[in-house]
Amino acid sequence: MTKFSHVGWLPYGKKTRELVRIMKLTFWGVFLLTMQVSAKVYSQGGQFSFQRREVKLNKAFNLIERKSDYRFFYNNKEIAVNAPVMLSAKNADIRQVLDSLLIGMDLHYRILQNKVIMIVP
Repeated sequence: MTKFSHVGWLPYGKKTRELVRIMKLTFWGVFLLTMQVSAKVYSQGGQFSFQRREVKLNKAFNLIERKSDYRFFYNNKEIAVNAPVMLSAKNADIRQVLDSLLIGMDLHYRILQNKVIMIVP
């Protein structure tokens, strides 16, 4: 029986095992890093946290737009955009934020495709 000194293009020996070990560690490092980035991107825009403060309605819409991919569509003539509202949320989704934001106002919202939110009286 003869023992081959190499397999394919890799030489046989301690250096080969070390190279394979480094390749495995690199693969798992890149894989875990990719999964972590993927999880952060998926959750982005899903949860909102705002400190309790009173702001104008249009300013609240602007803050939500800056923190997420949502865009608001409304008519300034039909909605009192300068009305003061209480903006407060902790790890809430967009529906919870809008429900608490529009409470007491005779306004309704509809979430359309492509993260467009339509505000109607």
